[in-house]
Amino acid sequence: MRRVLLLLAFGFTVIPTAFAEEATSEKLVLVEKIGKAEGTEQYLTSLGIELMDAIKPYAAKMPAAASVAFSSSMSEQFDGDRLYESYVVAMMSQILKADLVAVMPWYESATGKKISELLSQSSSVEAAASLRTYEAGLRAKPPSPARAKVIQELEHATQTSDLMVDITVNASAGILAGIAVAKKETSRAKQSAMKLQLAELRKKVRPQFRKSTFVFFLHTYRDATDAQLRQFIDFLGTKSGHALNSARYYALDEALKKAARSVGAAVGSAGTAKPSN
Repeated sequence: MRRVLLLLAFGFTVIPTAFAEEATSEKLVLVEKIGKAEGTEQYLTSLGIELMDAIKPYAAKMPAAASVAFSSSMSEQFDGDRLYESYVVAMMSQILKADLVAVMPWYESATGKKISELLSQSSSVEAAASLRTYEAGLRAKPPSPARAKVIQELEHATQTSDLMVDITVNASAGILAGIAVAKKETSRAKQSAMKLQLAELRKKVRPQFRKSTFVFFLHTYRDATDAQLRQFIDFLGTKSGHALNSARYYALDEALKKAARSVGAAVGSAGTAKPSN
């Protein structure tokens, strides 16, 4: 039933489609197979919780009705299942079935399975606790220059820190737009101030995400050898591997932007609604 709903959602989506290709059940199966291997749904659930925790302080700045709408809409829109469905629909619009077929040998290979399993495990509660301990230990025992180099190359190949910057800024933009409407701060000057605020946010979080992604990759792939990680980098450098990574980047960003815009709209509506007599 879920696949039927996803195919229907794709048929009615307003997301720009990169290719004039029909959304088939076979294509959907491939997208979901890759998502399951990498733990994408679990990752989005974890990411949604992190974003909600990070943005919640904004609620204190809103009128009571807008604050209630904010909290309610955040819980609804940043739900893991909802985010994953948006992700799949966006992913389907940005990659050809031929590229999905072409990348399957990687996911079926011994190295591909190991890399995907390590990535899938990285979103668990246990992994988050382990990451904090691991990061503290890096001060006493930093990675070797060779290991640091391959991790940096992997970060560059996956564009993960750039993705996290875009997700943070774009999600914040949607929320802030709703707050602006709720507080009736929609003048040109206020809009300019918001753009400046977002530009400052982008500037601020970029080095933070580069550092956190480096540590995250060191921890996530600590049981993979340099040779295995270089195989992963080589895969991402292939035509189909690059197409997959680009589609994944777009889909993750789009899913979270969509959720943020919906939250912003809910906050704006609550803030401008006239009280009932």
